[in-house]
Amino acid sequence: MPSGHPAAQRGDQCRWSQLWPRFAEHFGMEYAPPQQMSLAEAMPTRADVWRQLVERHGLAPTPYETLVAWPVGDFLFHHEADNITSTVKIRQAGFADALDTAKRLLELFDTLVEQRVLPPFQH
Repeated sequence: MPSGHPAAQRGDQCRWSQLWPRFAEHFGMEYAPPQQMSLAEAMPTRADVWRQLVERHGLAPTPYETLVAWPVGDFLFHHEADNITSTVKIRQAGFADALDTAKRLLELFDTLVEQRVLPPFQH
């Protein structure tokens, strides 16, 4: 795509609903539509599952309480409207690189597997 093409100028825009199926495929899992829940309420009750995963897969001993900020997930995933942000100012400041969000997130997940923070996925 030529650099002057409008899509190239806008940068990467994605929705979580488009990412979940890609994550499931990458991890070798079946995809199921997301369920509405508060992560901050539901996930603290799952610390025992995390301890079992750490033990079973020889993961780095990461305390469950510091693994993820569940309220941040609630903020990100429970918007009533799309959260589309602009990259215009950062590009005007000279940062021209652009990454594919889905590809980059999958690379980061793979890095967390290599570092033994996450269990190995079947991809």
